[in-house]
Amino acid sequence: MHQVSLNEAKKIFPKLIDEVLIGEEILITKNRKPIIKMSSIRAKKTDKIKRIRPGSAKGLFQIMDDFDEPLDDFKDYM
Repeated sequence: MHQVSLNEAKKIFPKLIDEVLIGEEILITKNRKPIIKMSSIRAKKTDKIKRIRPGSAKGLFQIMDDFDEPLDDFKDYM
Protein backbone atom coordinates (compact mmCIF):
# COMPACT_ATOMS: atom_id res chain seq x y z
CA MET A 1 0.00 0.00 0.00
CA HIS A 2 1.39 3.37 -1.07
CA GLN A 3 1.12 6.18 1.50
CA VAL A 4 1.21 9.93 0.74
CA SER A 5 0.33 13.12 2.60
CA LEU A 6 -2.75 15.10 1.62
CA ASN A 7 -0.63 17.99 0.32
CA GLU A 8 1.45 15.64 -1.81
CA ALA A 9 -1.69 13.85 -3.07
CA LYS A 10 -3.10 17.16 -4.30
CA LYS A 11 0.02 17.72 -6.37
CA ILE A 12 0.23 14.25 -7.92
CA PHE A 13 -3.45 13.21 -8.05
CA PRO A 14 -3.39 12.09 -11.72
CA LYS A 15 -0.41 9.84 -10.98
CA LEU A 16 -2.24 8.37 -7.97
CA ILE A 17 -5.27 7.59 -10.14
CA ASP A 18 -3.01 5.73 -12.59
CA GLU A 19 -1.55 3.68 -9.74
CA VAL A 20 -5.01 2.80 -8.41
CA LEU A 21 -6.12 1.69 -11.87
CA ILE A 22 -3.33 -0.89 -12.03
CA GLY A 23 -4.31 -2.31 -8.64
CA GLU A 24 -2.30 -0.28 -6.13
CA GLU A 25 -4.01 0.91 -2.93
CA ILE A 26 -3.23 4.47 -1.84
CA LEU A 27 -3.50 5.74 1.72
CA ILE A 28 -3.69 9.53 2.07
CA THR A 29 -2.72 11.00 5.42
CA LYS A 30 -3.14 14.31 7.21
CA ASN A 31 -0.88 15.01 10.17
CA ARG A 32 0.37 11.41 9.76
CA LYS A 33 -3.12 10.00 10.36
CA PRO A 34 -4.93 8.10 7.58
CA ILE A 35 -7.93 9.99 6.22
CA ILE A 36 -8.55 8.54 2.74
CA LYS A 37 -8.01 5.11 1.22
CA MET A 38 -8.09 4.90 -2.57
CA SER A 39 -8.61 1.56 -4.29
CA SER A 40 -10.19 0.30 -7.46
CA ILE A 41 -13.63 -1.28 -7.33
CA ARG A 42 -12.66 -3.24 -10.41
CA ALA A 43 -11.14 -6.63 -9.63
CA LYS A 44 -7.65 -7.16 -11.01
CA LYS A 45 -7.20 -10.11 -13.34
CA THR A 46 -4.84 -11.67 -10.82
CA ASP A 47 -7.51 -11.50 -8.08
CA LYS A 48 -9.91 -13.82 -9.87
CA ILE A 49 -10.05 -17.23 -8.24
CA LYS A 50 -10.09 -20.08 -10.69
CA ARG A 51 -12.76 -22.64 -10.00
CA ILE A 52 -11.21 -25.98 -9.07
CA ARG A 53 -12.73 -28.93 -10.87
CA PRO A 54 -12.64 -32.38 -9.28
CA GLY A 55 -10.12 -34.56 -11.07
CA SER A 56 -8.32 -31.65 -12.72
CA ALA A 57 -4.94 -32.79 -11.28
CA LYS A 58 -5.36 -36.41 -12.37
CA GLY A 59 -2.06 -37.79 -13.66
CA LEU A 60 0.01 -34.84 -12.42
CA PHE A 61 1.49 -36.68 -9.44
CA GLN A 62 1.83 -40.20 -8.12
CA ILE A 63 1.63 -41.54 -4.56
CA MET A 64 4.05 -44.38 -3.89
CA ASP A 65 2.77 -47.65 -2.39
CA ASP A 66 4.88 -47.23 0.77
CA PHE A 67 3.71 -43.65 1.37
CA ASP A 68 2.26 -44.36 4.83
CA GLU A 69 5.01 -46.70 6.03
CA PRO A 70 7.07 -45.58 9.05
CA LEU A 71 10.32 -43.83 8.16
CA ASP A 72 13.59 -45.50 9.14
CA ASP A 73 14.74 -42.32 10.89
CA PHE A 74 11.85 -42.58 13.39
CA LYS A 75 12.12 -46.28 14.33
CA ASP A 76 13.65 -45.33 17.71
CA TYR A 77 10.55 -43.28 18.58
CA MET A 78 7.95 -45.90 17.73
